[in-house]
Amino acid sequence: MTEGFSNMIEQVKSFSPLQLAIIGVITLIIWFIPTFLGLIRNRKHIGKIFLLNIPAAFTFTSWFLLMGLVLIKFDSFAELKDRFLKRGKNKDQKADQPAMAE
Repeated sequence: MTEGFSNMIEQVKSFSPLQLAIIGVITLIIWFIPTFLGLIRNRKHIGKIFLLNIPAAFTFTSWFLLMGLVLIKFDSFAELKDRFLKRGKNKDQKADQPAMAE
């Protein structure tokens, strides 16, 4: 394992400054996709999205959750909470209703 890691380090050392800059820019673009989508969609919460985006890229799960927040439409976090609570109530109501015989 350490041999593979040291090989990777040697390859990175052989990159030119231009190659490292290109890799860095591509990494930042991918990292901040949720922020860019928030800007395009004209979000009121772009500051929160940006701040959440910084640590979110370290874990793919939270990065994808943030992408979901950006892609669904809501005006406030209270509205988002209500939407999810209603969805949960609908599932509970369906489970409580007896099945109809055909």
